[in-house]
Amino acid sequence: MNGNDILDEMLKCNSCTDIGKTYICPTGSTVEKIDWLMENLPGIDYVKERMVNYIFSNGMAAGSDAENETLNNWLYNSVNKSGQSNYMVLQSAIGEALTYGCSGVRWFEDNLYIYKRGTFGTLVSKHDGITEIAAYFIRKDAKQIYHDIDLKDVLNYESVEQYFEEKELILLDKEEFVCLRNDTRELYGSSPLLKDKQRVNLLLASYERLNYDIDYDGPGRIVLRPKDGYSGGENEASTTEVVNTSMAAQTERIEKAKLEAKRIAKEIKNSSSDAVVVISNAFDKEIERLPRVTKATEFFDWISNEGVILAQLLGMSPTLLEVGQIHGNVSVEKIIDNAMLNTIIPLREHYAIQITNIISSHIGVPKVYFDKYDLQQVQDENEVRANVSYIIQKLASADKASPNAEVKKAITDFAKYIDESIIDDNGNTKSM
Repeated sequence: MNGNDILDEMLKCNSCTDIGKTYICPTGSTVEKIDWLMENLPGIDYVKERMVNYIFSNGMAAGSDAENETLNNWLYNSVNKSGQSNYMVLQSAIGEALTYGCSGVRWFEDNLYIYKRGTFGTLVSKHDGITEIAAYFIRKDAKQIYHDIDLKDVLNYESVEQYFEEKELILLDKEEFVCLRNDTRELYGSSPLLKDKQRVNLLLASYERLNYDIDYDGPGRIVLRPKDGYSGGENEASTTEVVNTSMAAQTERIEKAKLEAKRIAKEIKNSSSDAVVVISNAFDKEIERLPRVTKATEFFDWISNEGVILAQLLGMSPTLLEVGQIHGNVSVEKIIDNAMLNTIIPLREHYAIQITNIISSHIGVPKVYFDKYDLQQVQDENEVRANVSYIIQKLASADKASPNAEVKKAITDFAKYIDESIIDDNGNTKSM
């Protein structure tokens, strides 16, 4: 075995390999994968909480003042056995649906309870190419459920009650349970964390690499060149080596060379900046250090876009998270209004449609929805109109006390501004 053979053995040594890339999402159930991503993606909880806060920012309504009072009393004052108000349960459920793809909401003894994805299943009926949700079920011990149940399997039993009792399951109809989904085309929604995998992995890899560089002050890539003479190669050998040429002796020398190479490689790899590493004369004097091709600091620019990436991942406008750049001469109020109208309000409607029936049917209101959003830009324009009207009033009082042509002209100009601000190009009154 020559020096190259020894180097080959060194590269096969487990102790000499690079650190394992733990940012790779582990195999397992869908819920386990999402749990891992939630724990390792920096800022994901922040984005989720901001989205939930925006969705609930204008509160919830049921119609008339009396119906709103009934709803609010139930939302804020009624508490379930877990110590959560119904308002808190709805917030948590929508937050889970945004990240996990879905969450379960159960009506039990006049209050709501949240069930995490994987702890409830669906009783389905398949016919004419359509999968119909017949009911939902949970385990009595509240543990994981790994598969759904086909209705035809249940109907083969003497009774539905017997089937679920034997399996220690609780059957829940659609009046008692609803699966909140971010994507109603899928039975359990679709977690955005399991999509856009390339950018997600880049974020995780960047943080992993930075943390590794901070924790481990390693020497980088080191090339050791063993001397051929160590294992009886082409270099000139001593008299003792010439005499001792038996197969057993050669094998022993090769094993010593391999062990020495592994020891040095491991010691250098695990050394700190002030360590002293002793190398025998089995290696050349010059040790080559290969510079790193990609440095962790080069990922700083990528990490700085983390907020935008996560916002896009969950379908949130980066503007509402105060991340990203604003281009062009556009008012902040208009940007916020556009983000609310095109992002938050559709989300409100999407989830309100799913929860309205389970709530309204039990508390006696016609429907439940998220209250109206007041456009910031319209509010700002109305404030300007109010200020101009106040100025007109003051000028009119001054002109009445002491008539003045310039004051009259100012009143006319301001009144013209008011007229033009509330009439559009088609002659119709603008939204106030």
